[in-house]
Amino acid sequence: HDILKALKISKEQNSLYHHQSLAISSLLDDKHTLVTTGTGSGKSLCYLLPALLRGLKKKKSLLIFPTKALAQNQLEKLRGVLADLPNVDAGIVDGDTPQCLRGGLLKE
Repeated sequence: HDILKALKISKEQNSLYHHQSLAISSLLDDKHTLVTTGTGSGKSLCYLLPALLRGLKKKKSLLIFPTKALAQNQLEKLRGVLADLPNVDAGIVDGDTPQCLRGGLLKE
């Protein structure tokens, strides 16, 4: 897996923690994965990097968050990583998303 390439793009950290490496490898192998670690331990990177790698391959990822505030927070992090990648996009689709924007985010 091309994790090192994605890490060079990510400005959050220079290397993976053990739990991140295991989770990312599992997700990239299309396995169901559960990560439970403490606050500030880098759980977000466990799914953001695989989503980023899929984006680089022109594939879509669907990330579901339980609250709008968390979705906004994670989108901000992801857009920070995506700033250098003009061909990869991210957005939020919820009840407040205008219909004209939904199509571009949801189409194949």
